[in-house]
Amino acid sequence: MDEQQEMKLQVKFLNLIKRKIGPENSAVYELSELLGVSIDSIYRRMRGETDLSFEEIMLLTRKYSVSMDMLGDSAPGMVAFHYSMLDNPDHFRRHWIAMLNDLQQIRASVRGEVIYAAIDIPIFHHFRYPALMNFKLFYWQREVISDPALKDQKFSEELVDPAIQQVASGIYEAYSRIPSSEIWTEETLNSTVKQIRFYYDSGLFASREDAIRVTNELISEFDYLEKQIEHGNKADLLASEPQREGNFSFYVSDIEIGSNTVLTRRDGGDSIYMGFQTFNTIITTNSRFCSDTELWLKNLIRKSNLISGVSAKQRYQFFQSQRNKVNRLREYILREG
Repeated sequence: MDEQQEMKLQVKFLNLIKRKIGPENSAVYELSELLGVSIDSIYRRMRGETDLSFEEIMLLTRKYSVSMDMLGDSAPGMVAFHYSMLDNPDHFRRHWIAMLNDLQQIRASVRGEVIYAAIDIPIFHHFRYPALMNFKLFYWQREVISDPALKDQKFSEELVDPAIQQVASGIYEAYSRIPSSEIWTEETLNSTVKQIRFYYDSGLFASREDAIRVTNELISEFDYLEKQIEHGNKADLLASEPQREGNFSFYVSDIEIGSNTVLTRRDGGDSIYMGFQTFNTIITTNSRFCSDTELWLKNLIRKSNLISGVSAKQRYQFFQSQRNKVNRLREYILREG
């Protein structure tokens, strides 16, 4: 590898780490402190003017879980993934902070975009509604992370960490400003309905009123989502400031989606996020894998029905069928109470 190629590889390596840390200023200061060098020295390393030492590369690799084979295409058929395992409360908190940082970077990028094939409702939508947001955060932390502090607790909003609530609200705000396409199926809502029904049947709501409030907010979520899709605009329709038009494309697919698959674009490159084992995520920036996944997503879109901005009849039918599911759940809770 010649000197110019090595320089490009180092720049790409540090750009990947910057994306993991967050906005550039915080990344520069964090790297300066970690490596024990000046801010100026960090900028020289980022521009490829000063070489990273072997010790610095090893330190950065361990700290940010970035391997050198993530920087480009490895051997044919081989793809490196970063494995984001949520197995304890600390990882759970870090997960949301990392997601907020990612979305803020995408939002700030000229080419920022998200394409989301959704087996479950994209979590961003839940975070506009306090009770629904808190229910989801509690459910994931108790049932998926198995937080011992919640083992014998029933759902109550005050049990959710206010710091995570604040980050979740920031996640919704960032996502609402990013141009995106979402691909749903008739089954995308089902897991959320099942979670609420399971908690109610298991006596895991602190009160029946909590269950009703969460269910009512799920109905409100679909009412508002339908309006956003009608306007093709994901930003807050009630805000007084002018909003970016045409930033939301919504498709309904008859083809089953096997897992949540997300393609993100930003100025530093593309990434693929894939869900597995309920709530965990694997992430790659491998350009071949990103390109192949983009082709799959575009093919899925071609075979799906666009209901944002157009197709009023199909949009009404889709949302009516989804509301019917939530209304049946609400009637069940009221009847059983």
